[in-house]
Order: sequence, then structure tokens, then C-alpha cells
Amino acid sequence: ADVETVDRLSDAAGFTMGPFRLMDLNGNDVTYTVSCSLYNAIGRPARLKPSTLHQLKVEQGALGRKTGSGFLEYRG
Repeated sequence: ADVETVDRLSDAAGFTMGPFRLMDLNGNDVTYTVSCSLYNAIGRPARLKPSTLHQLKVEQGALGRKTGSGFLEYRG
């Protein structure tokens, strides 16, 4: 499913916000770093491997709300 659908379904399921909106709010650079640290600290389990899409967003400077774009686009 696409980003918007996942976030919309999360909202409908009663979560405060979807995972992509949450990562954008916290900053993709921050959330990716935390994901990598956790993954390495607990023995690199495959189910917690950081996403290559998340890594790409960070490399592109699409850090979320603080840069105006991340998984979603934000207007001033």
C-alpha cells in the first residue's frame, strides 16, 4: 500500500497518527538513526532491518516537516 493509505488506515484503526506522518514529525534522520541503532543493538534481526526507502529519504534530505518534505509533502 502507498504511504497515504497506510497512514489513513492507521488513523481509522484508532492510532493518533500513522507511521509515516509520525516519522516525518520526528524527523526521518532521527527515526532512521534510532532504527539502525536498535537493529544493531539487538543482534540485527531481519524483521527489524531498517528500510532502504527510509535511508533514501534521509540521503535525499527529505527529513519530514522540518524540511518541507519526507514521506509526505508539507506547505509553509
